[in-house]
Amino acid sequence: IEFISALAVFCVAAGVCAGLLAVAYKQSRAAAALDGAGFACASCADGFKAAGGDMAACAALLGGRADGDTARVWYDADWKVCAEADAVYTLTAKARGDSLRQADIGVCGADGAQIFGLTASVYVAEGGDGGQ
Repeated sequence: IEFISALAVFCVAAGVCAGLLAVAYKQSRAAAALDGAGFACASCADGFKAAGGDMAACAALLGGRADGDTARVWYDADWKVCAEADAVYTLTAKARGDSLRQADIGVCGADGAQIFGLTASVYVAEGGDGGQ
């Protein structure tokens, strides 16, 4: 009876440890996605500012595609730029404004839920030169 009791306690403890390991793995993946999304958004904000608020130029810098004032870049699971069909994450940037151009930048996962977002701004002088 002692052996069976010890075996039962061991099985329960092993089950609890396996459950904790699964939760830790899930949280680790979520943290890695948040890190990647933060870096992608920051890169897009820098590209937006470097392009003087021009979304087509920003998309070209990032390896994505622009449609009017909206740019999209697709990333695989390792945060490398990829084709839309292979994407796990999608960065979307929408620009607005004239002399003060602002871009709402966000990264969504495959399920469509936003992981991270920010707003970038750049002042565009009358001559069209981007400044900060």
